[in-house]
Amino acid sequence: MRVEYFPDTDTLSILFLPPGATAADALDTPDPDVLLFRDAQGRIGEVLIEHASKRVDLAELRRHVSFEEVTGSTRERPTRTAA
Repeated sequence: MRVEYFPDTDTLSILFLPPGATAADALDTPDPDVLLFRDAQGRIGEVLIEHASKRVDLAELRRHVSFEEVTGSTRERPTRTAA
């Protein structure tokens, strides 16, 4: 598992995929700021939280989980699809 925070877009990413793997598609969730991405086998590969600084106490998270701040990233996300 890898946790990344993108301050330029205020996005928190929790990745369950192995390094180099990519998500196959995105699922709709009841919260438009929380996205779930599946891998090709249908397993949850990533949880993405938009507006993370307003939704998550990042300082508290940092006390419990080691995560990387990533700046200048242009990593693209799959298109959302209905579940």
